[in-house]
Amino acid sequence: MPKLRFALALPIIQVVIAFLLMERAKYEHSSAAAEYFVPTSWLICRGLNAPALLLSALNPEGLGVSLERPSTSIDIGSLLFLVGVAAVWFLVGWA
Repeated sequence: MPKLRFALALPIIQVVIAFLLMERAKYEHSSAAAEYFVPTSWLICRGLNAPALLLSALNPEGLGVSLERPSTSIDIGSLLFLVGVAAVWFLVGWA
């Protein structure tokens, strides 16, 4: 039974954390003066959820979640990334 609780709780928690870090990265990027500034929260989000980036590669426009700039809105790449986050953390919770 504990596996089921982790398999349900971890994806929910991690998707919320990833979404909040993505939103924080938008705020940090908009307030930065440098053109090629990479927000720290964006790097943390990508580091925690690196395997989920594979699913966002299915985006027809390439990697919708780029290293250079966080997207300004929720696009298909961001949605695929969040689905990947949920899938990765479901498997971690199940294991």
